[in-house]
Amino acid sequence: MKDKNKKILYRKQSTKNDESENLVKFSDSFTNGSNLTIHIDPNTDLNLFSMVSLFDSINNYKISVINETLINGSDSSFDLPSVYNLPFFSKLTESMGKHRFNDAGISIENLTVFELVLLQIKKNFGHLIQQKRNKTVIQELKEYTFPISDLNINSVRLHIDDKSIYRSYSNNSRKQGPGFYGTIPLLPPDIRSCMFINKKKVCELGFQSMLINMCYHMEGVNFQGDPYDIGPLDKNIFKKASLIMLNDDSEKKAKQTLRDELQDENLDIDGIIQCFKKIHTDISKYFCSGVGPGLQNLEADISELIMKKLFKKNILALPVHNSFIVQKQHKEELYFTMLESYRSVMNFYPVVK
Repeated sequence: MKDKNKKILYRKQSTKNDESENLVKFSDSFTNGSNLTIHIDPNTDLNLFSMVSLFDSINNYKISVINETLINGSDSSFDLPSVYNLPFFSKLTESMGKHRFNDAGISIENLTVFELVLLQIKKNFGHLIQQKRNKTVIQELKEYTFPISDLNINSVRLHIDDKSIYRSYSNNSRKQGPGFYGTIPLLPPDIRSCMFINKKKVCELGFQSMLINMCYHMEGVNFQGDPYDIGPLDKNIFKKASLIMLNDDSEKKAKQTLRDELQDENLDIDGIIQCFKKIHTDISKYFCSGVGPGLQNLEADISELIMKKLFKKNILALPVHNSFIVQKQHKEELYFTMLESYRSVMNFYPVVK
């Protein structure tokens, strides 16, 4: 129901310029002073997409392998042909046999087994991810999961060397921007779940359906439920549609962007957009209006507020889009800080999970 007394205007969280500079100091001192590691154990399932991402981070000196233990009887110095005898590659060939592996130019000198496999996957699939030319293959990479025991590896320990966190703006405006970036915010979910902060396991909490809920809250409406669970289509389709409809400034652009994103000729793009607008009539004025960057900036303001509050309590909170990573012992503190920080800006409580 609408609450006219709680209706607010779209506005930026009131902060001083030097507070953003203090966040940089927070990144340089507090974050860099913490020991951030990733522990991949035998029961950890990875996917090919994540492995390409890991390779890029290692190759760019943002993450390093500090320890690798192999399953008994394995030899870390085996040559490339031996890699193809691993259970991992035999399963991959069976599942995705249409993709031919290319071993030309690979040097295994000074590489761990884990790095060698990452390199091989990167050479064969990395260009597809970077160019986004084949979304079907990209989806296959995300869905193909396996334990690292398929690599004859018992465990891998990684160290996050580049801990910098920075806020990015768009359109050369400090009132518009996508949020926080760095090595940690770009880590895939299955890798983030393996993180440790100062040798303590982490947890992650995030705002649910944040941008859509922000639109409702700006209209004084406390929306209940999952805004993307419309059916019969996969709700991820409506989630993609909503983000595009908020970012693009015309319906024509939104239709083309969604068509390019989904790459499915059987989907009724216009029907998806009209259906979402009909379901969410209370906030339809925000769709195809180009409000997205402004909403993202407001989202980043709230994130910055959360990090500062926890920083004052000596709690490191690492931002990841609209979620945060903290040591498990600080989960409850993070939860209530997220609730109160959001409410102080939007006058409504968010959904946090």
